[in-house]
Amino acid sequence: MKDLLGLPSLLFALVVVGIVIGAIMLAATLAATITKWILFFKYQKYKNTQSSSGMTASQLARAFLDSNGLEDVKIEKAGFFRAFFYGNHYSFRKKTIYLRKNLVDSNSITAVGIALQKVGLALQHKEGGAQFKAKATLGQLAVFGPLLFVPIAVIGVIIDAFIFNMSGVASLVGCIIGFVFYLLATIFAFLNVKVEKRANSQALYMLENGNFFNEQDMESVRSLFKTYIASYIADTILAFMKLLYYFFKVFLKAFSVVKKK
Repeated sequence: MKDLLGLPSLLFALVVVGIVIGAIMLAATLAATITKWILFFKYQKYKNTQSSSGMTASQLARAFLDSNGLEDVKIEKAGFFRAFFYGNHYSFRKKTIYLRKNLVDSNSITAVGIALQKVGLALQHKEGGAQFKAKATLGQLAVFGPLLFVPIAVIGVIIDAFIFNMSGVASLVGCIIGFVFYLLATIFAFLNVKVEKRANSQALYMLENGNFFNEQDMESVRSLFKTYIASYIADTILAFMKLLYYFFKVFLKAFSVVKKK
């Protein structure tokens, strides 16, 4: 049985599914890009706006770490590699908050807000929350895992060409491995929203109860944090769509291998 385009029903359905997934991925990519640009402009705006705290980001973060029994947590300037791949972040392995060099000794709203948000992550680490542990465990795979997909797929094609006589088996295995990486990256993205949102709330609580920011500064840091969360949500949606795309790709490869047999 053939449909209006003269294609077998299954093939026609696969083409339609592929077009739909591609269109949604394009929309998700556009939304994520727009959100990141909004975040960039807010980040820059508040980076150039001095806060009313009277303390630098590292000084205020140090004070809150010590007051919460986290004297063993260090605050350091992020080197080039860390800044490039991780940005401002809390390393649970090294028990260290890393801030970019233009923030660590700054008194700006961006610097202080982000520093205290990382203190919030350190507090979650101390509390031993399951979501934080899961996110921390998947962190490395989420950053580098998807980057390995292309070389793995290429290796699969080469093995197919020289060993399996282009049967597609090795390519299929490579696609499945790549899919697993994207699955882990998607799980990480979901967890990241929850963990980062909680850290934002902890940072706001510290600022409000310590009376370090006036109300105008508080509104600014709330706006910055909301945009961060919006960016994380956009990234999560995009990660999920990429997962669907690679699932579809694995399905097509498996269909091709079965058809050859």
